[in-house]
Order: sequence, then C-alpha cells, then structure tokens
Amino acid sequence: MPQAFQIVRVERSITNWGHRHVTAIGTDTKPGSPEDWPIASVLSALAAGEIFYTITGFGDPAFARPYRCMCGFETIRTTPSDENKDGLERIATEEWEEDGSTPAPF
Repeated sequence: MPQAFQIVRVERSITNWGHRHVTAIGTDTKPGSPEDWPIASVLSALAAGEIFYTITGFGDPAFARPYRCMCGFETIRTTPSDENKDGLERIATEEWEEDGSTPAPF
C-alpha cells in the first residue's frame, strides 16, 4: 500500500538560466522513512506509487508529480503552470546543513 508524505521543506538550486529547480525535500517525521529526500529518491518513490503532497493556502492538498524542466532537469512540481504559485512554490527555500546528513544540491 502506498504511503503519503507531507512536504514541509524544500531545497532549490539556481540554474545558469536564472530559474530554480527543486533538488531535495524534507517531509514530516514518519517511522521507518527518511525525513530528507534528494530529488532522485523522490522521483523513484513517485514511480513506485508513493505520494508526496503539500498543503495549499486554502488547506487543500497539492500533490507532487514528476516534471521535466524545459532545460531537461528532472524534478517535481505541484502546479500545472508557473502562473499559479501554490503548493511547493509556497514553501520557502530551506538552508540545508552541510554535515552530510542532508542531501547536497545538484
């Protein structure tokens, strides 16, 4: 049975073209599951049927889905267009610790 993970933190990188990619996420604590996920692990979990979501300003879930950026980077997003800034876009970029316990940016 698939598990659902609420996204509470986001790490983003800045590209040479000036836009950003989600490169890692942090989820609420769930026994037996990681709290910090590099984007490759998120994409693998999505492909295996796991669910990742965040809560919108209206209190509704916004589900993450795989997304290939126009520059070719594989990442995730929760909105169908760049005009709608809700879901993952509402979460401020997290500054990750550099102690090796969290994913490094790509």
